[in-house]
Amino acid sequence: MTPEALIHNTINAVASLSQSSLQTLMDCIEVQEIAKGTSFVRRGQVNEHEYFILRGICHSYAVDGINTSVSLAFYTSKSILSPHVTRSENNISNTSVETLSGVLVGKVLASTFLELMIHNIEIREFANQVLRNELIRKTNREVDMVSLSALERLLKFRKQHPMLENQISAPRLASYLGITSISLSRLRGQLSRMKQ
Repeated sequence: MTPEALIHNTINAVASLSQSSLQTLMDCIEVQEIAKGTSFVRRGQVNEHEYFILRGICHSYAVDGINTSVSLAFYTSKSILSPHVTRSENNISNTSVETLSGVLVGKVLASTFLELMIHNIEIREFANQVLRNELIRKTNREVDMVSLSALERLLKFRKQHPMLENQISAPRLASYLGITSISLSRLRGQLSRMKQ
């Protein structure tokens, strides 16, 4: 599939744009291949882009007080990274994003995207939907961390992200679920025994 088709599919996964608005946005997007293991957004550093994840897997993360990486969210093909406004302050990133596979991204300067939003109502509505989706995702995650058991969180992750568990490391998944790798191994064993 061409990069243009991937961009089109990623945008349409959120909202349908007219051909004119879609082309206006696509004309501003630069496509970039990023190697596995690359932190292309780094906490405390300048980052001025919005990102469309066209192909591959990445995660946003923060480093805790004992220098351990804690996964905050996973992004796969046809997804959009948290909006620039939610992951930065004065263009300084408050989280990091690392590729967990080779990734193809579409990126556009946040300032350019803002201009498009001001002048094109369809693009503004698209951006607002991306922001709403991110707010819902973060709120659901916060509630889940408080109200669901570790086993329930794992089962929900599997339902929301089929096959992703097999493509990411156990420590990354465990950190996302708020448990240790040992606890994750025990939960997997428990689920395996339940299936028998």
